[in-house]
Amino acid sequence: MLVDDRQRTVYAVAHEHRDDPHALALALSQGAKCPACDGAVFGRRPSTKVWHWVHKVGSPDCPGSASESEWHLRMKRALQAGGYALEVYDRKLALRFDAVATKESHDFKIVEVVNSFSESYSIKAFVINSAFGSPPTLWIFNEASIRSTTGRVLPRFANLMTRLTYEHHTVWVYGSKLWQWDGNGDILQHPLHARILAEFEGVSLREAEANVTARVRAQAYARKKAAEEKAAAKEKRAAENVMIDPYKRMFAKWKHNRAF
Repeated sequence: MLVDDRQRTVYAVAHEHRDDPHALALALSQGAKCPACDGAVFGRRPSTKVWHWVHKVGSPDCPGSASESEWHLRMKRALQAGGYALEVYDRKLALRFDAVATKESHDFKIVEVVNSFSESYSIKAFVINSAFGSPPTLWIFNEASIRSTTGRVLPRFANLMTRLTYEHHTVWVYGSKLWQWDGNGDILQHPLHARILAEFEGVSLREAEANVTARVRAQAYARKKAAEEKAAAKEKRAAENVMIDPYKRMFAKWKHNRAF
């Protein structure tokens, strides 16, 4: 492990440092800093890859966070604004969580943000359920990533999200709106939605909350109007059938008599 004079990490925790207590302590430290942007970093210690440092909340301007997508960074910033702790490592489970609740008022204890597909998500979900007994866990997927060029949800994502839902996890999808995977496509009116909207659309939290409320009302109105139009069309068809039925009976009787 190499650090500069301000004790900020300069290079990754490499394989040769696995048995170094100082390196391990730094890897698990909540106070490690990036030498490029001075942002908080944490140590990842995979079993098959080189150990390395990752930004808790990266910045597109920092070369150290270039591998993390802008969508993922923004979603993490929204969660942080909502009071969640980012990039929390559970030593017992040897798992890293994107965000963990810090308040009793948080209805989700663990939040995972998904921008690209990985088989490891199924394993992580299984470990979470086995260790904690199905805690309220939220998974947020990027709608742009889960859909094909034709607009259909890619099978690998559909299977993963369906499995997560079956295992009692909550699955949200964020694109032009925030909606729940196992729901009917309704826009969700949730405190996190306003945080996400404020981050992605660059508006204040108050504006975002008003925006979410307006969208929910507009969708409810559109749904109500569609239901009314459907009911009116059904009544119209029923009335037309009442008028046509006598003529149908007369024609059927004439056709029957003609046969004999």
